[in-house]
Amino acid sequence: MKHVKFISLFSFICTLLFASPGMTSLYPLSQTFNVSINGLPEPSEIRAVTIWFEVSNDFSFDNLTLGDAIPTGESGQVLGWEIDKAAVTHHEGKRVFKFGVYDQDDAFLDHPFNLRNGTIVSFDYDGTIVDLALVQFGVAAGVNIADRFRTASLGPSGVNFAPVPLPPSALLLMAGLVGMATIKRKNN
Repeated sequence: MKHVKFISLFSFICTLLFASPGMTSLYPLSQTFNVSINGLPEPSEIRAVTIWFEVSNDFSFDNLTLGDAIPTGESGQVLGWEIDKAAVTHHEGKRVFKFGVYDQDDAFLDHPFNLRNGTIVSFDYDGTIVDLALVQFGVAAGVNIADRFRTASLGPSGVNFAPVPLPPSALLLMAGLVGMATIKRKNN
């Protein structure tokens, strides 16, 4: 009986502590930043990516390049993808760095060149990346499937996305609820 109470209490405390870790962090550096994605089934259905970062007033970027997640041909040339509208601008009172990458041949081909696992883009920057403001992963017909992904990490050298698994905090919460239900049943 004491073990069940301890496990329930431990599960509840862990859920409170780890259920929603904050993403907001300040990273003032001058280095290369990578935007990556992992855990995609291949071939994936993703044909476009749009990302906005909230940045500091002194933020600047250079050398925004496509990474190894972008499909290439046998000779290494990029197949249909390009960077769209990379800019630092203001949105809703915040300074943002926004860019998109997409398969420009998507509308013309029966078999578009979809995103793979790896680095989507990389860029050099000075200043501070404050937070991830917006993420969209587009599939056919412009449907956004960003809710299927989570930000696995956001740090000074990059951000990584992965498909959303059942979070460990949900498992801990379920274990706690089962434990409390068991205690209530035994007390009655």
